[in-house]
Amino acid sequence: MNGRNGDDLIIERPDLQSWPLILGSRMVTALMWGLYVYLWLPLLTLLGWALGIDSAYEQMIALGGYQIVLGLWLFFAAVILIMGGLLLGWARLNFYRFRGPDRRQLPGLTDEPQMAADFGLEAHQHSVLHTCRRARLDHHPDGTLRRVEINPEPVPAAMLPSETP
Repeated sequence: MNGRNGDDLIIERPDLQSWPLILGSRMVTALMWGLYVYLWLPLLTLLGWALGIDSAYEQMIALGGYQIVLGLWLFFAAVILIMGGLLLGWARLNFYRFRGPDRRQLPGLTDEPQMAADFGLEAHQHSVLHTCRRARLDHHPDGTLRRVEINPEPVPAAMLPSETP
């Protein structure tokens, strides 16, 4: 009894095993799994017979239906390869187009006095527009404001957006 727990069959350091020992261990494991599946074959055969797999065997193997399936698989594989190639090509194209520093920027803060001047509004009209429920803005065909009608009923404070620093 050389092991700490008195069991010499437990490998405490599998990283120290040699490759022939690892290969032998895996071959014995595969052989035992094969034997285990072989012992289940009579039950699997009975289950397959009950599910009608014998007719599937006759259609696919005896009558050559597998050739149609192989043809379909080849067609599907070609379609998948073409679509995958197109997707990879598109990704590569976008990689080359947009590589380098990220040029996306957040929009700047709106300068409210400048916006009021751009629309031809007075400063108090612009601030009232932010707090009113309804306003009517009439535009000229060239896009400039012709008239502004503001409903004097203010928006309740709870409905106003909160100011963030």
